[in-house]
Amino acid sequence: MTKKLFLTATFLLVCLCTAHAQRSKYLHFGPTVDYVLLNDRTIGDIPLKGADIGLRIGFDNIGQNSLWGIGLTAGVGFANTYHFPNLPNRIADRYFGSLDGEYLHRVNRPDSRLKVYVGGQMNLSLYYNQIRVFTNSETNYFFHLGLAPKVRLDFPFRMFRRGYSLIGAASYDVLAVVARPGFSMPFPGDRMDNVRVASLAGYGMARTHVGLYHRMRNGNAWEAAYRWQLDFDNHLNTVRQAVHGVSFVLYMNL
Repeated sequence: MTKKLFLTATFLLVCLCTAHAQRSKYLHFGPTVDYVLLNDRTIGDIPLKGADIGLRIGFDNIGQNSLWGIGLTAGVGFANTYHFPNLPNRIADRYFGSLDGEYLHRVNRPDSRLKVYVGGQMNLSLYYNQIRVFTNSETNYFFHLGLAPKVRLDFPFRMFRRGYSLIGAASYDVLAVVARPGFSMPFPGDRMDNVRVASLAGYGMARTHVGLYHRMRNGNAWEAAYRWQLDFDNHLNTVRQAVHGVSFVLYMNL
């Protein structure tokens, strides 16, 4: 009986160590640069053009059949109308922060070269625009807490005798908590009372991501990526924002 228990415990320990060995853990960080197109009736009828620069940090846990991760991005920028990108003549200073987490599970055959993952993503983001031309109030914000299904494709290939992966991902919110100003120029003391639950009707946020990923011999990796985001809200004053961004992220193997 003791021998059977010892063999069972040994077998479970080997399985646990094997499963642990098949997972890779990374700490990632890197700069982001965004080009923003913003049409917000709470600011005015003229579309704005903006530029943001930020820093992203996060953690990833990647296995054979699943992956999950969490990341934080924050930065600053500015927005303008006809004079973009003339920084001294800007009409708004921009501040933003975004916290996102995801869990994805592989759904296709293990022997397939193309890896297909399906799962979900949570995103908490806040954009704050300080409008320099308003005299009674400079506050313009957009708060968002959303849940979205997500699909990711991972296609490995070799180039110049080195291994790379082409990564593509897309998500679209199905449920979100949204907050925006209720007036074009909020009165002094106006609270963030325009908070509501939004779904597919009159509100949307779509994100796409295309990246070139390379794992180095020392176990670390890097990714150069382009991402596109479109969000809109037709409640009260219409707002539409499109973000074209590039990033270069380093992955430190833990």
